[in-house]
Amino acid sequence: MSVTSWLRKELDFVPSWKRAAFTGLSLGLVLSLLMILLQPFDTYQYQSPYKNLELLGYTPCIMLSMLLMVPLENGLFHKQGQSWQIWNEVLVLLLGGILMMTASHIYNVLTISGGVPSLRSWWLFIKGFGLPFFIFLAPLWAIARQKFKAPPAPIIPQKEDLLFIKGQNKGEQLQLAPTKFLYAKAQQNYMEIHYWDDRGIPQKQMLRLTLAQLQQQMPGAQQIHRSYLINPAHVSDITGNTRKRFVLLNTEQVSLPVSPKYYEALKKQLSNSAQ
Repeated sequence: MSVTSWLRKELDFVPSWKRAAFTGLSLGLVLSLLMILLQPFDTYQYQSPYKNLELLGYTPCIMLSMLLMVPLENGLFHKQGQSWQIWNEVLVLLLGGILMMTASHIYNVLTISGGVPSLRSWWLFIKGFGLPFFIFLAPLWAIARQKFKAPPAPIIPQKEDLLFIKGQNKGEQLQLAPTKFLYAKAQQNYMEIHYWDDRGIPQKQMLRLTLAQLQQQMPGAQQIHRSYLINPAHVSDITGNTRKRFVLLNTEQVSLPVSPKYYEALKKQLSNSAQ
């Protein structure tokens, strides 16, 4: 696998304010506690009656930085059609790390070391303090982002438009969702329409109309014989030879005849549906 392919690999991730706040608070406390307990980088030389409380001040710097990354994450996430790839994750980690180190530097200068923030002091802080800690925190942050990811928003299916099939007799009508239609068989002046009801149970209804009239009211139906219309979405296989062919419907386990006249059109329709 190439680097480009790896970077475009999909991740299961949904940006979340709650997740960012929780992760930022947790990692911020880890950072502050490390400085309080281990006192790295000459932290022991810093004398203040509120030393531990001031060192805990790095926690909101980390948490605030992670919260500020959420709008960027949401923007990328929705711009890519609610897709999240490894390169997105790497970008967020790098930009988030720079933001965390910058926020921590400003806090350090204004609260602990004193002075005025400058580009030089920012670089010295990042080189001597920020990068060592970020190298330690970055893997924990990456793991936490996947561990405490927000669940994806439920997909609400769109309501399917209904067809109103009218027969020739007064008041004769069948209300039907296109995907529920299975097949129809011509019987003299009537059409026997087979379909699923809302419970998924096969049903049939007779309407007085011709095959051509029914096909006009059901644009998705495919004619396979002078007496049959089917829903191509329910075809599981075509069997037989050039003289006699049949379609198998996976929904009712029925076999219906296919005339040579309609075979090529059916084959093309099934091929287009499979793509």
